[in-house]
Amino acid sequence: MKTLMDHQEYAINMMDLLGSLGIFYEPGTGKTAIALEWSRRALKAGTVDSVLVACPASLVGGWKLSIDRMIEFEGVTPEDVQMLKEKVFVTSYQKLYRKEKWQVKHRNGDVETKSRNVLRDEVDRRWGAVFLDESQCASSHSAVTTKTCLVLAQLAEHRFPMTGTPVHGSTRVRGGRDFAKL
Repeated sequence: MKTLMDHQEYAINMMDLLGSLGIFYEPGTGKTAIALEWSRRALKAGTVDSVLVACPASLVGGWKLSIDRMIEFEGVTPEDVQMLKEKVFVTSYQKLYRKEKWQVKHRNGDVETKSRNVLRDEVDRRWGAVFLDESQCASSHSAVTTKTCLVLAQLAEHRFPMTGTPVHGSTRVRGGRDFAKL
C-alpha cells in the first residue's frame, strides 16, 4: 500500500488553503498523484463536482493509467477510482478547442470565409477544478493553447498549473496578463 510523501501532503494542504496554486515540483516527484488525490478528496467532500485535466497528447494515456493506479494508495477504494474515472475528464491541449468557420456575404456579392477558435462543447462549461499539466505549453501570448487555457481558467473555481520544467523569461502572457491567472 502506497502512502503520499510529505511534500505531496503539503501540496494538497496548500491547494486546499489557497484554492488555486502552481504545482512546480521536479520531474518524478509525484505531481500527478497530488492532482488525483486532491481531486478524490474534493470530489468526495463535494467541494468540486468535476475536474478537467489538460495535458500534451502524449500524456493523456498516462493520466488515465494513473487514475487506475490510485487504488494502490492508502485509503483509496474501488468506488473512489470509479468516481475519478467518471468525474475527471482528461484531454489534450489540442482537443480543447475547434475551429469554427462561417461565411460573410458582402453587399457587392463577394463571400468571405471567416474562422475563429472556440472551446469544444465537452469542455465549454464551468469546472470545479482545472489542472494544466506541462503548463509551460501555455506560455506564449499568441498561441491558441495559451488563449484557450486563459478562457478555461475563468471557467474554473480552482486552477492548478503543473510542470517540472522551469519557465524562462517573463511570467506575463497575452498583453501583460499574469501567468498566475492560469
